Amino acid sequence: MNAKLELKDLSFSFGNTVAVDKISLKVEEGSFTTLLGPSGCGKTTLLRLISGFLQPQSGEILIDGINQAGIEVNERKVGMVFQDYALFPHLSVEQNIAYGLKIQKSYSKSEIQDFVSETAYSLGIESLLERFPNELSGGQQQRVALARALVLKPKLLLMDEPLSSLDTKLRTKVREELKEIQQKLKITTIYVTHDQEEALSLSTKIAVLNEGKLLQEGSPREIYFEPKNQFVADFVGKANFITKGEQKLMIRPEWFKIAQDAVKSDQSLIPADKIFINGTILSEQFLGSKTRFIIQTNSTESKEIVTADFDTISSENLRVGSRISLEVNRFWEF
Repeated sequence: MNAKLELKDLSFSFGNTVAVDKISLKVEEGSFTTLLGPSGCGKTTLLRLISGFLQPQSGEILIDGINQAGIEVNERKVGMVFQDYALFPHLSVEQNIAYGLKIQKSYSKSEIQDFVSETAYSLGIESLLERFPNELSGGQQQRVALARALVLKPKLLLMDEPLSSLDTKLRTKVREELKEIQQKLKITTIYVTHDQEEALSLSTKIAVLNEGKLLQEGSPREIYFEPKNQFVADFVGKANFITKGEQKLMIRPEWFKIAQDAVKSDQSLIPADKIFINGTILSEQFLGSKTRFIIQTNSTESKEIVTADFDTISSENLRVGSRISLEVNRFWEF
């Protein structure tokens, strides 16, 4: 698959603070790539470099193989959806969508109307064209902002935490709609978020950043199941870190199961390739279909706290203060 965007040893600093540190990344055509990391990790700065709002101090940005050095924002064919959508409150939905086409002064009035109608229809907002932003729900505003970017037929769509202002239920709904739209239009998308669940559910590829460095890139499954270091493991999902001899193991909460009584009572029955952890339940968190248990281990090597998730119905007899023996179904070794 061809790379729509390629970053080569890209660096940028604000004074003495390094925001982007020699990042190299390829983004394939038609993919949904998420830049994931904590606040201040450099992901929004990277997005602004790609869009042209900032110029790199070293390195290259290539779109369709063409170096973007010196190319202005409005000439890069890059669409941008901002965190707060940045819709013009005094303009109707139709006028908001058409705004970028009008300032280009390259299209007739009828062409602009056709482009706006086509884009609005593809996003299911054709009935909203006469409304104003304050008359729209958060999900509808997000679609209008998306339409305003897509009507320009960009080579890349850049999105900077566009769902962060929505409540949890609406955010989940709009996230599902956004994925459906991106797959339908097959537009190459680069998406910024600090929400790991959002990144896992939306992405073709995830690039995990911290302190301006690219720590790992890969598919959501690769990032989740095979993290390259403890930071990635801990940031992308919940993780337990267990030391066994010289091994440093990462165990996701759902990788435990409750051990059988026979194994708990007779250590000679434990196979050499199995890992068991004994402990006491400190607390529980009801999460609907599953329940999360916080457990104090009583390992002879160390006293550690682990988190284990079990099906709520099958674990309904577990109580805070009870002893428990856990079997490790799988683990990842650093």
